[in-house]
Amino acid sequence: MTLLEVAQRQPTLPNPAVPEWTMGCFRRRSITFYSGETDTETQVYWLQSGRLCADFRFGLPGQVEAGVAEATWDGRQMRWSQWTALDDRDKWPEPGELRRVGNSLIEFAPSGAYVEDWRLQPHEPGMVAGLRLVDETDEATGQIVHSGGGLVVCGQHLALIRGGASFTAAYGVRQSDGAVSPVLRLDGNDPGWSLEGFEPGPGGLTQKLVCQGRRILRRYTVDTLIPHFSFPVATSATDFGQQWLEREAGTVLALSRTVY
Repeated sequence: MTLLEVAQRQPTLPNPAVPEWTMGCFRRRSITFYSGETDTETQVYWLQSGRLCADFRFGLPGQVEAGVAEATWDGRQMRWSQWTALDDRDKWPEPGELRRVGNSLIEFAPSGAYVEDWRLQPHEPGMVAGLRLVDETDEATGQIVHSGGGLVVCGQHLALIRGGASFTAAYGVRQSDGAVSPVLRLDGNDPGWSLEGFEPGPGGLTQKLVCQGRRILRRYTVDTLIPHFSFPVATSATDFGQQWLEREAGTVLALSRTVY
């Protein structure tokens, strides 16, 4: 059974969930610090399901961060906890004060230390999934090769993080033929991107697949399974705001475009 088939049969959305306008795959366009310095070079991706999220940061050689966590929302701030990450150190301890306009999601650090501009990446409507990885077992030996981590799917964007001593993390984009084009990953090995071989079981899902020549079994708990979700670029505005833009479009929109 494919993961989409499971989602169609057993849709799941956590309660309370994060706002729908935070769900999807975002790439950071910039981070500006209180000192006045701005970083636009570090590649940072954030994939957010109903609660589970994956985070990837690739900066200078050797500066790599990756992890999966659970997000909660109090109406103004988002907090992240229960990390399975490459770095055990809590490098980004602050919650995020979030606001979204168009495809730009702005995150303020409450301390004033920085502000980040995230951009929703191009999406076709599709599945949103957040699965917590319990463990991954080599079926031939019975050895647990990974424990902790998760799978986050946002339309054609997906992230797979597998914890334990041999930590791996990968983010890719599914093509129309089902193949995944890797965008960022910690090593060159195939992480086992398949979204097939799933079966509902007590307390969650199991998945059987062949990865790097080995037959493996993965066990997941389910956080989010939404079979169909739209990822609109536009957000709401007051009547005044909409009328203003329509009135002034000839000049204020003359050189505008959608920036990812």
